Amino acid sequence: MAIELDTSGKFDPFVDEHEALHESLRKLRWVLDECKSPREAAQLLAEFSDHARAHFVHEEQPDGFFDSVVDQAPRLKTRADALIQEHSVMSTKLVELAELASDCTDSDEWWSAFRDGFESFWQSFCQHERLENDLVQEAFHDDIGSKD
Repeated sequence: MAIELDTSGKFDPFVDEHEALHESLRKLRWVLDECKSPREAAQLLAEFSDHARAHFVHEEQPDGFFDSVVDQAPRLKTRADALIQEHSVMSTKLVELAELASDCTDSDEWWSAFRDGFESFWQSFCQHERLENDLVQEAFHDDIGSKD
């Protein structure tokens, strides 16, 4: 028996949030790639950090993203819990980046360190988002029918 495709739109707000977060990250990456104003980089990072933390709370709240996935497919709870734990790791990384941004010297070394730290965060954030998408795919789209 195939699981019905979720057509309720309950994940639309999360998809919209993911798109907005990625747009913020692209703007920040552009500033970093162009070695624009360190103040602008710090401001964009602060805005993204606030948005990301609010998004993490939104996903974790009762009846949020993770509850919806686990309600649909309880077998995925362990993976959902692991992704929830990644939120605190990413939040810590954002704090570290903010500290680096506040220590700006506008030197080549600072730009390099900030870009490297951001790139590390970007990679982990994108991987996290892919794993969340995989979770939804498995919960709502996979056929786990009987073997009769």
